[in-house]
Amino acid sequence: METPIEIVFHHVEPFEEIKRLIHEKADKLDQNHDRITSCRDYVKAPHQSGQTGNLYEVSLEVRVPGTELVVRQGKVVEIQQDKGFGQLTTIDGRVICLHENSVVGSHCEALEPCDMVELAVGREESPVGLKASTVRRVGALEYLPARKPSRR
Repeated sequence: METPIEIVFHHVEPFEEIKRLIHEKADKLDQNHDRITSCRDYVKAPHQSGQTGNLYEVSLEVRVPGTELVVRQGKVVEIQQDKGFGQLTTIDGRVICLHENSVVGSHCEALEPCDMVELAVGREESPVGLKASTVRRVGALEYLPARKPSRR
């Protein structure tokens, strides 16, 4: 990477363990593409829950010469399987259009409203607005920090 990764925390304490994990993952990006100019990682805690571990929302912006690729988590809002398109919302509230050709590993039939997805959005807009170039259904991601030994 030409510039160091930038990590932005929103409603999350920027602790070293998560920073180290992000840097490890970003180093793997360099192995896949040698012309990355910059990378910005957004980590957001949308809510506090009573379960062990915290759920984080993560967005990743990667820039390479001539284009920008933004990878985000989002949610399926509407899916019209008979027409082959739908709409997604991202964690920052943007509405993104989805075409069946952008769904990885399956078709629109595999997606249901409220499904969590990972999506890539290019800088260019279509006549209907921002359009996902790649959509992959994912489960909720959970980060469970290493347990500290008890003091017994």
